[in-house]
Amino acid sequence: MIYKEVADSYEAQLRNQKGWVSERYYSKINNLQLKRIQALKPKQSMKDLPEELQHSSSMSPAFKQTQTLLEELSFSQSLKQFNLF
Repeated sequence: MIYKEVADSYEAQLRNQKGWVSERYYSKINNLQLKRIQALKPKQSMKDLPEELQHSSSMSPAFKQTQTLLEELSFSQSLKQFNLF
């Protein structure tokens, strides 16, 4: 259903140029985010980016510990797959 009148400023913000209400709102991508997107290949993560493009949380000790545990889990699952573990 298309309403001709805008009920409030929030609704006006959601309407596109044709007057339809969109349920999606996208924030603009800044230059750093664009560089990260362009640098990443499929199946890569923040840890695969050059240090200058990594997010500060990806350098925290907790993040590194989690990454190490995930890599160890993945490795042990690979060993089980080949009956090596």
